[in-house]
Amino acid sequence: MEGTLPQAEKGKEGDWPEKAMDLSEVDVDGVLHRFDLVVIDCWVGWCKHSKRMLPIYEGLAADMAGKAYFGKVDAQVDYHFPVQYRIRATPTFLIFKKGVLVDRLIGELSREDLEHAVRRHRGLL
Repeated sequence: MEGTLPQAEKGKEGDWPEKAMDLSEVDVDGVLHRFDLVVIDCWVGWCKHSKRMLPIYEGLAADMAGKAYFGKVDAQVDYHFPVQYRIRATPTFLIFKKGVLVDRLIGELSREDLEHAVRRHRGLL
């Protein structure tokens, strides 16, 4: 599976993916323990807002490779994930810092707003 990461040492230079990774709910815990800053897009394929955000999210993931780990969880496939994080609308972007949920952004956003949130938690502002 493309998104699966072994539980290994903390993410270091060269380990960071250069794109948004498809994750299952099982993968998420390992990613949260391995990388200091993780952004997860909880989406569903039939949602027009999720579809419109996908190229924005993937572009941001490519541009910020090495600064944050970007993952995607399909809420329709991994239905326990949205229940666990009380997600009621898609897309919902969850930002975790050192494994702790620190921010939640809901709905369509501009690239600037999403990037600002990630940079703020990364300490790049």
